[in-house]
Amino acid sequence: MKFIVLIILTFNLCLLAEQIIVEIPTSAEVIDKLNTEHKVGISESTSLLAFHYYLGELVDKDKEKAYEFAKKAYNNNNILGTLLCALFARRGHIHDKNSQLAEECFHKVSEDEADDGASLFARSYLYQYGVGGVEKNYKQYLKLLKEAADKDNIFAAFKYAYIISRKENYINHQEAFKYNMKAAKQGHRIAQNELALAYYYATYGENSEPDYEKCRHWLRISAKNNFELAQINLENLPKLNGL
Repeated sequence: MKFIVLIILTFNLCLLAEQIIVEIPTSAEVIDKLNTEHKVGISESTSLLAFHYYLGELVDKDKEKAYEFAKKAYNNNNILGTLLCALFARRGHIHDKNSQLAEECFHKVSEDEADDGASLFARSYLYQYGVGGVEKNYKQYLKLLKEAADKDNIFAAFKYAYIISRKENYINHQEAFKYNMKAAKQGHRIAQNELALAYYYATYGENSEPDYEKCRHWLRISAKNNFELAQINLENLPKLNGL
């Protein structure tokens, strides 16, 4: 009986070790893969590149590159490309503001009924800003954002985690940890830093304790992805528990 218990315990420890040592793509690897797919005409990858350069979460911000990728994705009727063209037209990042073009693009997004992560994420913007014939509705915005995150949309996962880790009346640190993990495993360098902080401040689970080893682990990954704040945090992390 003891032998069986020992086998089960060993097996469970192996599974736990596997979960900890998950191979995480670097931010550069994610961008390189998307570039390769973009070159062979995969419009979804083109639109993801556009958003990555627009937001600057995996790669340094570059509005001109974002705009060029967004136009190509838009011309292929891609939903994220359409959304980003609307944002460029509305905010005038590259060219003068064009409210009419922005609304036309937002309306195209509102007419999309797909339930994949990209489409849900795109429609969440409509409720966040009250555009495309949609009334502003923060609860509906969060609902769609969460649904997109549950379908592993990297932008939605990080954005949703960020909101529920900081915004009053919505704070849920354990849920934020869960969604940051989704983004971090896809190479999101800011989410990786957020995970490190969750381990440092013990906000990753109910009645959790600080875990400095995992904190350092995620800081190293984020720092390797050239996230400056993670590099600073790593330098300032106290050498506790012999780490």
